[in-house]
Amino acid sequence: MTATYPPFLQGDGSGLVEEILDSLFQQMDADTEFQYLPRKRAIHRFKKNPDIYYLGVTQDLIDIPFIAIKIVTYARTVLYYPSEDLNKDNLSLKDMAGKQIAIKRGSSSKNILLSHQINVIEAASLDSLVKLLLSKRVDGIYMPYESYIDHIQPKFGDHTQELQQLNFALNPIYLVAHQSSKNKDLLDRMAEEIKSMEQSGKYQTILQRHYGRHPIPDYMQPDPQLLSSDIIP
Repeated sequence: MTATYPPFLQGDGSGLVEEILDSLFQQMDADTEFQYLPRKRAIHRFKKNPDIYYLGVTQDLIDIPFIAIKIVTYARTVLYYPSEDLNKDNLSLKDMAGKQIAIKRGSSSKNILLSHQINVIEAASLDSLVKLLLSKRVDGIYMPYESYIDHIQPKFGDHTQELQQLNFALNPIYLVAHQSSKNKDLLDRMAEEIKSMEQSGKYQTILQRHYGRHPIPDYMQPDPQLLSSDIIP
């Protein structure tokens, strides 16, 4: 697993993805061990060891064949204060060109922002990002929408009321395995167990715990089909 990132991974089992996986593995009577590593180190370890699984986005896995199932999806979001040049309908990342956007160090979105000629500043934590924005030292900050509503809004309250949000992409979080018949059988079984969690209402209950008063977006509904690296973008 990549390093902790609220609300998905908290490091103590209370994160959204941790809760889903914990419930899933309990249903399967499976013993598991979570290891939290910086993204690049987690990817390197996964590539070198065909017997471990990787949890995260798949953009950095294009050089190896793999199979995967989607656990959740999140919205990539830029939060910003409206201004004269950032106050129009249908705002896109192209409108952010030349702006300073802060991201959490190690974020997989860095290259996306750089490709739109955005000046990227890295910070150590989500809280640090918000403090940079509230003090007007950057034009915007990047984080998943789910991090904003689950972690930032409750913590910073009224200070976030004026913020606008630009959701520029949806990104699944996958549980990824090396291609093998053993791994395929296991992921097929996990996909069936996720369907069972959805039918029992357990999956929805976990989502609601993290979305709180906010409606659960349609993109968060489970879609646990087995996918392979040749069709995952």
